[in-house]
Amino acid sequence: MSTRRTSRTVRIKSVYSVVPHDQNTVELRSGVWSPQSITLVDHSGGGRLSTLVTGLDGTRDRAQLAKEAGVTRTELEALIDHLDQLAVLEHGPSTALDAFLDRVASGRVERAAHRHVRLLGGGPASAQVARLLGAHEELTVSGPDEEDRLVALLDDCPLDLLEDGLAFERFVENFEDWRGCLLVHVADAVHPLRLAVLNRVALALDTPWIQAAVDGPLLLVGPTFVPDSTCCFTCFETRVVMNLREGAAYQRYKQALAAAGARADGRADDGAAGNGHAAGPVADEGCAGVLSSLLASHAALEAVNMAVTGTTSTVGKVLGIYLPSMEMVYSDVLRLPGCPSCGTVPERDGTEIYFDVRRWIDA
Repeated sequence: MSTRRTSRTVRIKSVYSVVPHDQNTVELRSGVWSPQSITLVDHSGGGRLSTLVTGLDGTRDRAQLAKEAGVTRTELEALIDHLDQLAVLEHGPSTALDAFLDRVASGRVERAAHRHVRLLGGGPASAQVARLLGAHEELTVSGPDEEDRLVALLDDCPLDLLEDGLAFERFVENFEDWRGCLLVHVADAVHPLRLAVLNRVALALDTPWIQAAVDGPLLLVGPTFVPDSTCCFTCFETRVVMNLREGAAYQRYKQALAAAGARADGRADDGAAGNGHAAGPVADEGCAGVLSSLLASHAALEAVNMAVTGTTSTVGKVLGIYLPSMEMVYSDVLRLPGCPSCGTVPERDGTEIYFDVRRWIDA
């Protein structure tokens, strides 16, 4: 991430089409079904705005572009700062598809940001994501079965251990193999206690990770957690509880899915006993298999983007799909002030804002 911030080259995101109307007016267009348009106007009439914006294609550094356009570096940096505030700039490919197109156009093969990806969780969705990511030639993917021992440690970890600094550091040593990898936790149900421990381990290892799960009537893909840059799982969980609406419908869907899973397990046991029931997961679980495939496809897309480019659309955001009405929305998830997991020590441990000086004097 830091190398991107300090890069001397910058470009307009590939999702935007640059449309110069004249030398002082440039329009940036993006989107198909929900198009967006940003119009840039140089009110000074210098006649160089079109040259500067079209020159931001990532092929030349800033000093070279300023010299070609006949402007000072200060003027160019002011334009870049404005475009950065509009969130239309990037220092490299933002998605795996962009990286592939850059590779085809230039013939260069850029090193993946996270070559090692470890799948955690369980169930058909996790296995599908492992298969999809395993087809990428630049990635080394460990399936969920290979991480069962470490996942069991997460499940067995008592929560009071997280508050014992020395014991927790010893606990984290078990997960040193995860350092420098991208962790992807995909599950057909939410595991809040496991994810709470995983969150603390990932923060200690400075390791990014993605969570995706079916939660009642919702498919939740993300957030992608980047230590010291985005919210953590504790922030996410707290904000979900703060903003939860329609609690009765949520509980009803969760109970229905749990009942369907129990019936599927019962049929599988009967089939193993020789009662002749089908053993395929999609045949047994019906709609649940379709939901797992939908979850796996979205989770795999976010994972491959993060692994290849180091960024994805769910960094600090969560993709929520409300299944009854098929509403899809990306929601920002901000860091929680004073978060007990990722908050800074003064914010986390501070107990008073104002102090009575007279108490100090009397003491």
